[in-house]
Amino acid sequence: MRGTAIWKMGRGRKEKKALMNKKKLVKSMLKECTGMSILDSGGAYGRHWEENQKKNFDKEPAVLVYNNCGTADYIKNVYHFLMEELGNPLTELQKQFEDFAGSEKCEDKGWFGCLDAFLAQLDDWKLICTVNTYNDGGDLLSQVLQYTSGEWNGITVSEISVHTGCDVRGGYTKPVFFENFNEGWLENCHGSIVCEHCKTLWESVRGDAVFTVMQAGGNVKPVDIEIEMDTPLYGTVKGKATVRPLQDYPVVSEDDYDGEDDTIVETENGLICPVCKKGLLVGY
Repeated sequence: MRGTAIWKMGRGRKEKKALMNKKKLVKSMLKECTGMSILDSGGAYGRHWEENQKKNFDKEPAVLVYNNCGTADYIKNVYHFLMEELGNPLTELQKQFEDFAGSEKCEDKGWFGCLDAFLAQLDDWKLICTVNTYNDGGDLLSQVLQYTSGEWNGITVSEISVHTGCDVRGGYTKPVFFENFNEGWLENCHGSIVCEHCKTLWESVRGDAVFTVMQAGGNVKPVDIEIEMDTPLYGTVKGKATVRPLQDYPVVSEDDYDGEDDTIVETENGLICPVCKKGLLVGY
């Protein structure tokens, strides 16, 4: 028994150390300076790597449901997303890549050119996908990701580059390799919003940025909205909604609310559910 307890303690320490190393790596990626670009509109809109320098990522909410110019909107914090979505960094594969990138074969290439050349010569590599989330319909992340996923040595691998610049056409970090447990895809387009009181549930999936009702709570009268969406991860999603898509409800401030049923009221604590008019809308 004592030997088992010591083994478990040792495993727990290793897992904790791996988690801390992963946190440190992801934070460094989000703060990585990717310089300035002629495409940055004169720097008028700021660069993510500059904005991220003083952020406490662990204390930021993983998901934010907020008023975006009169419409209920949802955003996933990219730090929490990467921590939850990916496995541990693959240090040996990363070293191979960095050694290759520093060789003569890549002396005239940028990061993405080095990556393509590296993967082309990597033994047992089978490509799954290459995605830029900016072009991915319904992306919900706070920052753009460029990633390439594939099968390598019997595991699923994702190379991640974070856009830390201003203009999306440039300003991407050094590629970093992680293990991926989700068949190579990242769930950047899937989000859920639920009313904490009546439990009405809205969801958005890949290819559709509209949050459509998947489940009604409380005493809601059915409207029978048919749902049918084609997604690469789940195939065709079908079902019936019982209230309108969340974006169909205009958001008004508490001071301007006049008792109308088809509005979302914004208070100091957040957005109030348009169905029951009691609970807060919570994202996850």
